[in-house]
Amino acid sequence: MSERSYPMESGVNLRSLRKTAPVEDAEPEIPADEPDDFAPTEADLAEARPALPPLSDLLPESQGHETDPAKWGFRGWVNAASGGLLKLAPQTPEITARAAREAVRQQWIGHQRIAVANPKGGEGVTPTALTMGNVFASERGSSVLVWDNNEAEGTLASRAIATRQEETVWDLLEHAEQLADPGADRAALSSFVRLQPTRAEVLAADEDPHGTGLIGAEQCRSIDAVLRRYRELTIIDTGNNRRRSNWLWSMYNAHLLVVPMTYREDSGRVVVRMLATLHEIGLSALVTNAIVVLTEPLGGVDPDVRSRIHDWLQRAGIRNLVEVPFDPILAGGGRIDHSKLSEPSIAAWTQVCAMAATSLAVSSQRRGRELRSRANPQSFRRPEERRPLDETGGEYADFDDPYAGGAEIRPFNTRRFGA
Repeated sequence: MSERSYPMESGVNLRSLRKTAPVEDAEPEIPADEPDDFAPTEADLAEARPALPPLSDLLPESQGHETDPAKWGFRGWVNAASGGLLKLAPQTPEITARAAREAVRQQWIGHQRIAVANPKGGEGVTPTALTMGNVFASERGSSVLVWDNNEAEGTLASRAIATRQEETVWDLLEHAEQLADPGADRAALSSFVRLQPTRAEVLAADEDPHGTGLIGAEQCRSIDAVLRRYRELTIIDTGNNRRRSNWLWSMYNAHLLVVPMTYREDSGRVVVRMLATLHEIGLSALVTNAIVVLTEPLGGVDPDVRSRIHDWLQRAGIRNLVEVPFDPILAGGGRIDHSKLSEPSIAAWTQVCAMAATSLAVSSQRRGRELRSRANPQSFRRPEERRPLDETGGEYADFDDPYAGGAEIRPFNTRRFGA
């Protein structure tokens, strides 16, 4: 190797040069990020829901769905052509769909929040939130809102059907105090949301590429104060940063967690880390009640990968797992027209919403009984509702926490729809 043809220069002390530089030539300092610490308030902690058994054990029984005349396919055509003289019974897919639609329309107590979360990008958080909003609105009517709770720019508005409305969460925040006032017009919220053909509404995130404001927990509380006054169900499209206070607020205030993911090992690892964090901060019941929605890629999935991901989720405390078919409209990145989804997709997502509605109905009713018992201790609990005592005289939790104490891991009762 030849010798250097130039002398090595000594190091430059940039810090000392900056000190001696003229003030007018100095670059402006970049301000430090504002603190975004999150500490749950008493109101946040009060939103916890009791742990439930697997949702497959709670889905309501069908009410005449097996005996009502068929309306689908050849059997439905025959029934219609006979003018009601023939009443051929429906086949299993129609019975299942009828039961699911009825379950979606279940009654629950109070305003409910579903948080859709997966910190790994590209796993279908936004399509899941929007599709669930469309299904709920289609079956329950209005009063269903999907909120893009990204701290900055989000993609929910770009996936929803376009409307003339351009308002975002920041416009709502400017008027939050007036909207939350008891004397405000009940229709006032419609000025800040984007109505979908299904009657679901979308509250868009910041869409200004030059914007500097970030949504935090305090902004979430102000937004929620408005939404819970006007709507009965909010589906929260969470961002990817689980360290941000708006993400943590969503977890503490969610009545149900829905986790969309694909059969990929990297996605599985991210989800398991998220679930572990929720256990660590005291939200084990949120994990126990959670619904994981798995999408199988077009090329299929290796059986070993499937088994490995199922095992990870079980050990993380997941009890409710649903597999839905791949749909190019949801995966394509364009606007999602709910009416153009395939029939298997709509059937599968209706089943997801049926499980979600069941969870919200059962947990809100139990929570309602707890609140009433605090107000009237004399009627604390009916005898048949009393739980067994442990050796110290204290009560067990409603159901065993599979994450604690090395509890036995039971096989999934996996639901597969639309395959």
